[in-house]
Amino acid sequence: MANEQESNIIKDQPPSQDSQPLDSPTPTEEPISSNKRIAKNTIFLYFRMLITMAIGLYTSRVVLNTLGVESYGVYSVVGGVIALFSFINMTISSSTQRFLNYYKKSNNDDLMIKIFSNSINNHFVIASIVVILLETFGLWFIYN
Repeated sequence: MANEQESNIIKDQPPSQDSQPLDSPTPTEEPISSNKRIAKNTIFLYFRMLITMAIGLYTSRVVLNTLGVESYGVYSVVGGVIALFSFINMTISSSTQRFLNYYKKSNNDDLMIKIFSNSINNHFVIASIVVILLETFGLWFIYN
């Protein structure tokens, strides 16, 4: 019984003045100005970009030596097609998510169901078009 009362007292107490949000500076630090923060983030982003570029250049050289010229070309084409379809999927998904979030606040369930159904139908139509085009041009490419 005493433990329950103590836990309720602890829960009901307001936070002490010593606790601060995680992103706020400590009392001895000066807050970083937004310009300094932007400059610091820009430097880190350039550094990350340089590291990513160096790794990409090195791995492309290793893959080229391992696969050979023709196989590397096929590898590049397949990678480009996958990137294209990933982009298309991402744009459709994000636009669907945007509309669902926008109309969610209206509390109109019928409209939400209609938006979801239309997005699923759009995915199936686009997938069907892609399959038909790839089958047609794929067979033409193989036999010619």
